[in-house]
Amino acid sequence: MRAPALSIPRANDTAQILRTAFGEAIQFTINPGTALVVPDDQIKSFAEEEASFGRISVDADGVTAGMKLHILQPAQNLIAEWAQVKGAFVTALQPFKQDIDAVDKLDQEVGELRNRRVSVQKQIERQAEADPEYVQIKSDYERKRDTFEDLHDRAGRRKITMGRYNPLYWVAMLFIGVAEWLINYDTFFIFMGVPAIAAGTTIILGVLLAFSADGHGTLLKQWTAKFGRDVPPEKRRSSYLYLTLSTFGLLIVLWAAGGFRYAIAIHLVSGQPSINILGAQATIVINPLRDVLLSLLANLAAWAVGVFIAYLSHDENPDLMGANHDYQKALRRFSKRQRPTTVLIKTEEAKIEREINEKERSAITRARDVTEQREMFHQIRSHEQTVLNGILSTIRRNAETYRDQLTQNALSRKGAVLIVQGDAQLTPYDYKALDINISADRIAATAGHW
Repeated sequence: MRAPALSIPRANDTAQILRTAFGEAIQFTINPGTALVVPDDQIKSFAEEEASFGRISVDADGVTAGMKLHILQPAQNLIAEWAQVKGAFVTALQPFKQDIDAVDKLDQEVGELRNRRVSVQKQIERQAEADPEYVQIKSDYERKRDTFEDLHDRAGRRKITMGRYNPLYWVAMLFIGVAEWLINYDTFFIFMGVPAIAAGTTIILGVLLAFSADGHGTLLKQWTAKFGRDVPPEKRRSSYLYLTLSTFGLLIVLWAAGGFRYAIAIHLVSGQPSINILGAQATIVINPLRDVLLSLLANLAAWAVGVFIAYLSHDENPDLMGANHDYQKALRRFSKRQRPTTVLIKTEEAKIEREINEKERSAITRARDVTEQREMFHQIRSHEQTVLNGILSTIRRNAETYRDQLTQNALSRKGAVLIVQGDAQLTPYDYKALDINISADRIAATAGHW
């Protein structure tokens, strides 16, 4: 007689069994109105019964024997019922559990690698901060950054004009000096007759004109910040001194250029011949003062262009502009000093990122065949937590009501009821103030493990 062949469930049957078990488990709910909530009058009866013995023993969690019987036992019965429903799902899940655990382990390892990436970065930074020079540069950068950010916030984080610190600004001012050279050199050369002296004088006047234009343009743009009523007197005095020097420089340029041109014009007038081929009536009319004033317009135009450039290149708030300049300098210095640390951090992060990508690809590959089963598994685990939290909330409410009833019984019997916890005797007021510690772990232990 042949032995009967073993019945091996097919893959489709296994999946259907799992879906059925999942549906039953996910539908398991607690009905707070009937399952666990003990009516207050019934709790009162249970408490009177326990107090009638004259001695109430309280364990370390504040739970009495009556609570365990009337409050915790129904909850444990309900948890046992849940454990039975869950057990059917766990059994049906077993063919897929190895792959699910492997995927979860890979996910956990990916999380650990991400945490390791953060810790490696902090470790490398701590090593860098062991260098006092690095710490000083970083501290200076952070201090100047905070100062700038504070000023920038108070200014509404508007765009800051920083042309003053652009090298092209000084190139533009240099061209103002060159223009002044072209305007004045011939005048000084004609008057002095020595190229070196004429060139030196022209250079000095060009520098003075550029300085004057820079000062006037800057003060014009920052007038409120330099001369406002809220500006301290000592700062206003320094601004007035700057204005005075800039104006004095402009006056020297105009006086020198005008004076030399006037002298040349007078010389030309005096050098005209008294008798010429056109007769005494044909003299050339020259007005030295008019001609000099008109020629000075070129100097004033060069100065005006410089003022315009300076005005557009400065911000109205000199403190904000200076703080931004200091912050950018400190940032460049810190970035240069931090570059080896940054390179090392990026190298280590790249290594860890490669490991993360490899494990994520491996997890995706293994999860492909158990996607549905893994989703069921995590849903049931989450549902179990919801079930246990609901049970815990209800029995805590029942236990606190039970404790209040015991306290009232002990007070009403005026010393006839003894409340003890270990070797200590508690008054009804002590017991009333005692916390009842019914933890989630205590009730979850009844539900079994995965």
